[in-house]
Amino acid sequence: MRDTLCFSMFDPLFSDAPSRCDLCENKPSVFQFRSATSDSEARPAKGFCCAECASLLLGRLERAESLVWAEEEASVKAEGADASELHRRRVTTFGIK
Repeated sequence: MRDTLCFSMFDPLFSDAPSRCDLCENKPSVFQFRSATSDSEARPAKGFCCAECASLLLGRLERAESLVWAEEEASVKAEGADASELHRRRVTTFGIK
């Protein structure tokens, strides 16, 4: 399963959005989100979130993708193929060596 994360805006005057973030339950809701992940961490698959929690969700998705790219690079190396271009792209994209 590929992890996905979608954000959208909502109209606060014509929406049944909660006034507080569904994730931290502290800050005002700014975005509506939908997510699907392959991990077993318990969190809402859809709801409303504040800007800070949106950043956290996006950071988790970025870390998950970085790990997938690292695993793919290791697999290519294990097969004896040249993984230098994949490595260059991973380091450029995620800043990881």
